[in-house]
Amino acid sequence: MTKSSMFISSFRRCDNLHVPPRLHATGKTIIPHFNSEESLYRRVHPRHKPLVPFLEIDIKDLSVNRSGIDNSISFREDVLINSENDFGNYLEDDGWKVCEIYIPMLLLKNNCCRIISEKSRSGPGDDYIVVHLTHDPTTCNYAHSMIVFIYNGFQVIDENYDATLGSKALKNLRKACRDELHKAVVSVT
Repeated sequence: MTKSSMFISSFRRCDNLHVPPRLHATGKTIIPHFNSEESLYRRVHPRHKPLVPFLEIDIKDLSVNRSGIDNSISFREDVLINSENDFGNYLEDDGWKVCEIYIPMLLLKNNCCRIISEKSRSGPGDDYIVVHLTHDPTTCNYAHSMIVFIYNGFQVIDENYDATLGSKALKNLRKACRDELHKAVVSVT
């Protein structure tokens, strides 16, 4: 498959999913730094309490959309577009909300990561989590980004959640992460 046919194929796939062309990632580069003037947007399932959208989630990679400065990358409602499959958009489903997250509450100066720690129960030193933002575009969602959690040097993902941050002994550390996420929420609408 040639580069131009891959581009056309990607465009058609995104178009078939009713994804606006401005969100298509083809030909766009990753923007590694997040600006303090940006927001992050995350879908909130109707069953989650809107005022505490992170209460019932596992602390592992969280998918979000980044706004860019002055919404140059995406708008808040874009996070409700289902850009991965043709099962319909979240916009069409009753009850879905958008959570807006204020980036400076997640990061420290100079785009550095937030570090959350507590005294280790299993040995000397502290258990710690580094919260990091990563621009991670998908074919049909250039705005796609991740809030990544790194526990004691290991990125927390589905496959290692139980062996890392999912441990019962780390309940307080998970709560501290959720508290940091809650502090960063600007609105849920």
